[in-house]
Amino acid sequence: MWWKSGFALLEVAVVAAFVSSVSFTAYQVVRKADEAACQNNLKQIYLALIDFQMNNGFLPNAVFFPSSPDDRKEINNLLADNLGGNKAVFFCPAIPSELNKRGTNYLWNDTVSGKSLDGIPGSTWLMTEVTSISPDAPAPHTRGYQILRADGTVSVGPRLEFPVAASSPKQPPPVDKTVSIASVNDSIQPETVVLSGGIWEGDLSLFRSVGADTILVVDEEGNFSSAQVDVAPGPPEKIEILLPKNNLKAGEGFELEVLVQDRFGNICRFYEGKLSLESSDPAAQIQKMQPILLTESQDPGQIGKFRLVVFKGGNQKIKATLRSNSDGGITGEKAFLVEPGAVDHFTIDRINSPKTAGEPFNVIIRSEDRWGNTVKGPYLSDTTGTLIVSRESYISGVRVEEVLVTKAAKETFLVVEDGNNHFGKSNPFEVKPAAPAYIRLDGIPRVVAMGREYKFKVIFSDRHGNEIPEYTGELEFTSSDHNFRSPEEFLIIFGTPGKQILTVKDKKTGLTLDWVVVVVK
Repeated sequence: MWWKSGFALLEVAVVAAFVSSVSFTAYQVVRKADEAACQNNLKQIYLALIDFQMNNGFLPNAVFFPSSPDDRKEINNLLADNLGGNKAVFFCPAIPSELNKRGTNYLWNDTVSGKSLDGIPGSTWLMTEVTSISPDAPAPHTRGYQILRADGTVSVGPRLEFPVAASSPKQPPPVDKTVSIASVNDSIQPETVVLSGGIWEGDLSLFRSVGADTILVVDEEGNFSSAQVDVAPGPPEKIEILLPKNNLKAGEGFELEVLVQDRFGNICRFYEGKLSLESSDPAAQIQKMQPILLTESQDPGQIGKFRLVVFKGGNQKIKATLRSNSDGGITGEKAFLVEPGAVDHFTIDRINSPKTAGEPFNVIIRSEDRWGNTVKGPYLSDTTGTLIVSRESYISGVRVEEVLVTKAAKETFLVVEDGNNHFGKSNPFEVKPAAPAYIRLDGIPRVVAMGREYKFKVIFSDRHGNEIPEYTGELEFTSSDHNFRSPEEFLIIFGTPGKQILTVKDKKTGLTLDWVVVVVK
């Protein structure tokens, strides 16, 4: 058992040089959300220190900072059995990954090695982040550095003071630097920020819940640093209700899905509160069904699937409300059309009495379903599920309807049926896409490698989302990248690092698209 009375100037200088070797680009963002995770790490380590002392009678004989992850005197290895092999607690998640190469990114106060917690003042520090060794390195947390003390408390505040190594020349302060921020899985929009004095602190909007993603910070030379993030949905802000597209009939049940979403449309996997449904038809029946799994990343217990039976025909609404104790709740509504059911009986409107012999009078006869909805006649649908009846009339017993279909198809046909197993079908016909309304690119990711060749496609679609494969347009390509190579046979190469914009213009229609990418070396 041994201990020291103070820090060796040489070991402080060695660790300071290691910290200073990391590019200031790596300190791109102060990650506020990691403060609680770091604090929890240090609390778990403290419990392991108590367990170690109970088994050995003294604190671990660990080095100030290890030279490698295999160092036998590394605090990580000495406490491995006490933590059940959990090595993750020895890494503050807000420290750049370049400083994680030696098995931990925390410093150990080796002046307490071999001593007992009972024999040192409770305010004595035990562990803190390795970046506190250098006054030039940015703090890992908004409020500073996490410090574990001998009494078990973990506090966040200013860095500890360490001896200054005279042989270590002071680095000049970092200059302002422009960098671009992007993500591999497109959870953020690429943007350009300025590191003022080597630091940028701000908010990034993660608008797509993609699970694991990699945030890249790229300087103007194409050098980059990366950080792994888990992009989860934000708090619930809206509700979307999904219904079958057509053929909703009175008295016939159909399934609907209720999706709780954040403000970007990501489905919330976990939320608090009670979800309830309400129909504009007071006689409607609503039944909660077994929850379903929409995608692999979503929790099946948080997505609502219901069965709804509506008895009143015409325009109806379904309303979903999520209420919790903390707020007034959020709502979502969906309007839909309910067609009457099959003919069940006929009614004759009241005839005023008396009538005069020989004088004609009007008689109104209605065909109704079993719930009293007026049945107009046969119902029309199509195979694409996008038929819309815009106008209808009756002429001499013949029903005339003006309809439109929004989904393009090489072959479709209309189907007419009356609810009593009587059907009719039109001849097959083609529905072509409408005029070009949108452009999109396929094949160029948001983060591209400088000098690499990318093969891509330009896709036109109409206002209904139908692709127009036969339309190629008269394309013109321009870019903010002055080393950009103009596409030949839809092959493209970017030659300048950083944020770049590729503009695609169709001279025939005037449609344009700006595609933003971040170029890395």
